[in-house]
Amino acid sequence: MLRAWAGLVLVLAVRLLWQVSARQPGCELVFEPLRLDPNEASVEELQLLPGVGRTRAEGIVLERIRRGPFRALEDLVRVDGIGLETIRAIGRFLDIPPRASTGTAGH
Repeated sequence: MLRAWAGLVLVLAVRLLWQVSARQPGCELVFEPLRLDPNEASVEELQLLPGVGRTRAEGIVLERIRRGPFRALEDLVRVDGIGLETIRAIGRFLDIPPRASTGTAGH
């Protein structure tokens, strides 16, 4: 129910912004997709991704805790229930920044 309400609020907000921008010449709205870092995002944030419910979101968080950070989008296949098709669907909403090496020299 909360998601339906949030969706309605989003639609109304976009409609209002469109109406305001249509009245002002030279005012252009640019929307960019939400980009999450799966190594930092919470379960709640991950559930915003298309096709990712609570179970998959919890799986992503558990996998990064168990086996370390995801270094590339393809690493998400380590999560049960996520395959290449799911990665293609959510990939444009994810951003995995490069991480500095945490290892020490000589080990």
